[in-house]
Amino acid sequence: ALTNWSNETFPRACEIYPFLREFEGVVVSGQEKLLKPQREIYEVLCHRYGVEPVHAVFIDDSAKNVEAARDFGLHAVQYTGVANTRQALGALGLPLPAA
Repeated sequence: ALTNWSNETFPRACEIYPFLREFEGVVVSGQEKLLKPQREIYEVLCHRYGVEPVHAVFIDDSAKNVEAARDFGLHAVQYTGVANTRQALGALGLPLPAA
C-alpha cells in the first residue's frame, strides 16, 4: 500500500482501520518525506517490496497520482467507484470475485 498519511497519524489510523495492518507492506509518505505523485515514492514502494511495475496495479482517487503512477510504469486506475474499478481490473485480465 502507498499512502500520503502523516507519520504521526498513521499508527492511530491503523487502530481505527485494522485492515491497514493486512497489507504485506505499506509505504507512508510521512515516514519517507515524500508525497504522491512524486516519482521517488513509487520507486521506494517498488524497490522495498520487490514490485515490478509492469506486474502491479495502482488504484487512487487522484488523477494526478494515477498519471504519475502510469508515467512510472505501473498499471493505474482512477477510483471513482466500485463499478469503474472492477471494470478496469477486469480489462487488465485480473480475476474478480462475483459482485
